[in-house]
Amino acid sequence: MPVLTEKSIAKYKDEGKATFEVDVNSNKKSAAKALEASYGVSVVEVKVNSRMGKYKVNRTNRKLIKREDKKIMIFKLADSNKIDIFEEASK
Repeated sequence: MPVLTEKSIAKYKDEGKATFEVDVNSNKKSAAKALEASYGVSVVEVKVNSRMGKYKVNRTNRKLIKREDKKIMIFKLADSNKIDIFEEASK
């Protein structure tokens, strides 16, 4: 799922890096292959940002609740490759 924030769109425009939220159990190689297959681009580099979910206390019944874990990957694309979702969002 693409992450369309101001920061990620600016990174796409300036550096050609697309940001996606992926499954927590996925690795760099499988995510890069899936991106290449679904969008028809070639990936040069992949960086990973894993975020563990925080624990919060529910106010009504004082139970401990864990928020979900997230994994965000930043894919650097080859020079001539473009992804339509980011192109539309950057207009």
